[in-house]
Amino acid sequence: MADTEVLLKQGLTPEQIALLPSEEDVLFYETHGWFQTPEVIPHDWIDRAVEAMHHYHTGARDWPMPMTSGFTDWQPGNKTAVRNNEFVSLQNKVLREFALQPMIGAIAARLARSQEIRLLDDQLVFKPPTPADHHSAVGWHADAAYWSTCSSNRLLTAWIPFHDCDVELGPLVAIDRSNHWRGTENARHFNQTDLSIYEAELAREQKEIVKIPMTLRKGQVSFHHCWTIHGSYPNWEISRDRPWHYISRMVIITIVPFGMLRGILCIFLMNRSAVSYPMESRISVILGRFLQSGLSCGLSRS
Repeated sequence: MADTEVLLKQGLTPEQIALLPSEEDVLFYETHGWFQTPEVIPHDWIDRAVEAMHHYHTGARDWPMPMTSGFTDWQPGNKTAVRNNEFVSLQNKVLREFALQPMIGAIAARLARSQEIRLLDDQLVFKPPTPADHHSAVGWHADAAYWSTCSSNRLLTAWIPFHDCDVELGPLVAIDRSNHWRGTENARHFNQTDLSIYEAELAREQKEIVKIPMTLRKGQVSFHHCWTIHGSYPNWEISRDRPWHYISRMVIITIVPFGMLRGILCIFLMNRSAVSYPMESRISVILGRFLQSGLSCGLSRS
């Protein structure tokens, strides 16, 4: 079956198919470790997600999680500069629909050269302005360093801001071509808000640090490779019409074929039933497999 026919069956329109990465785009992603799309997310979807985010931050849940630890879940009253909530697609209907848009899966599949895409993790990040310090920065890290239960080197992350995002608002920042670096297996500095500390370590290793801020317009998405070193600047914006900064990094995607994850995993689906998925090591959080929910996207299925 031709690629276009498969993509149409996945729910993409001809207009959306025309916006998918070209072979040149894929080569750029593989070389640089990051990629920016044109505007591919409808603004009304984003506006619904912002409303759902506010609802979520009040503590409301459509589907309560069967566990309360082992993952990050900001709650009202927590005194942290950055609100970070994981696995919101397992707890909020609107955010689940947002994360499972076929277009996100189709772009990820193209970039990863995969026939199938699975959702591994999603995070809702709310970053208030902190002009006097750097506490709203996110430290340099590689996503794969945190997912040691995954054997694939083709995981990738989609970062989706809920508004136009310039440098002052503290966007995601990727270090160009760092996906090819060796020795980043322990790059787990997410909570190290002073970005200069890890930068000094990289300089001692004679790494070339070229920072690429993901300054996007509303509706654009950036993707980065699982070994791309990235973080985010603090939110320095203070204004009456933009008093808060809304960022959502909605999708971290695991690439099939099966065997890319190691461990014994209980997968809790939306009907709250659980199934065992045989693997080789340990996992303490809930992961969802949504192949029938719209994120699976084939490129060359027969």
